[in-house]
Amino acid sequence: MRNALSLPLVPWEGGPKYYGQFAKSSAWNDPNFFPIAVWGATVGSQKDIDLDKAVGINTYLELYDTPRLDLIRDAGMFAIHDQTTNPNLGSETVGWLLADEPEQFGQGDALNLLKSTSAKLPNDGRMRYTNFTANMIWPNYAPEDGMAAQWLEVNGAVSLDTYWYGRFMGCDRLSHPDLPARNQSLLTEDECYRPSNYGYGVTKQREIAAESGKTESVFGFVENGRPYAENPAIKPDHLQAAVMSMIIHGARGINYFNHTYGDWCPSSNNFRYTALFGGDCYAAMTKAATKVNGQIKALAPVLNSQSYAWTFNPSLDTMLKVHNGYAYVFAMGSGIPGGTATGSFALNLPPEAAGSTSVEVVDEGRTIPVAGGKFTDTFASSTAYHIYKIRL
Repeated sequence: MRNALSLPLVPWEGGPKYYGQFAKSSAWNDPNFFPIAVWGATVGSQKDIDLDKAVGINTYLELYDTPRLDLIRDAGMFAIHDQTTNPNLGSETVGWLLADEPEQFGQGDALNLLKSTSAKLPNDGRMRYTNFTANMIWPNYAPEDGMAAQWLEVNGAVSLDTYWYGRFMGCDRLSHPDLPARNQSLLTEDECYRPSNYGYGVTKQREIAAESGKTESVFGFVENGRPYAENPAIKPDHLQAAVMSMIIHGARGINYFNHTYGDWCPSSNNFRYTALFGGDCYAAMTKAATKVNGQIKALAPVLNSQSYAWTFNPSLDTMLKVHNGYAYVFAMGSGIPGGTATGSFALNLPPEAAGSTSVEVVDEGRTIPVAGGKFTDTFASSTAYHIYKIRL
């Protein structure tokens, strides 16, 4: 049974072992655990906990009111927040939240805010976490002179919110994050509304961190409703594919923006909405999130291994892992400007897997024959993704 490939490894922060450097975050040093969080929840009862766990949530990022941290702890869940005087504070709190979208105060002011807030928080072995906006990565707005890297250096884990489906900001005034120069041509509407764009945000934050010689944990961030009242709501298949795109691009956790504003099904907790109020507003969305979260949980030991560098097909976004004698390939259509995200594509296997006769498509109940060291599969839409399992 082969448990390694003779391919270059993709640089990473270290997976679960990364959290071992933080004394009170070390509970995450577990290969079977992958953080799946909601942003801005209230936790006042066991029912709140039960509803969130049913969706696959295991972490709370930012908490409102005075949350029952004891209930979170008793449920085996975790939290990252800024409530240092909460009477129930304990081992559930693995990190301190420094700020949300600090760069909107100005580039230098953001750095000062992060540093001053970090200094005021207890130096107690809990990692620091900040969520940024897309201004960090978009060419027309991104900070210069290494400022973004300095923002990240203050933190142990980070994310950024770019609501590609929930806000038309990627196409109406800004350039695509994969275009390096300022004032490049804008994306078409089709190129904007692709789940693969969520993954680019993860890649860009990882690249910014690497500029300073540091690797750190980058979370993916996706909306599950309508964060801007004037724009459309993300759809269930969009959400699933956005999550998978962020995973493929190296996200070490997933965070859901769980609120909806405006007249359409306003909610402070979209995932709990159906159980509490009924109706169809978030029933399909909650079901879709539960499914993809279940995939993440089941594959956590795979996701918590270091990826290998290999190009299966330049038109696809892919990730290659090895676990317990099997290669795992995560694949979806690439969203590069001018490219296509749909169609049938041949995937060329790495040498150690090229002799396989078939690949299993995880959670789809089918296998695909291998011929000449490659196999072909169809990606019917920009939201289609597949996970392949190949015995080595």
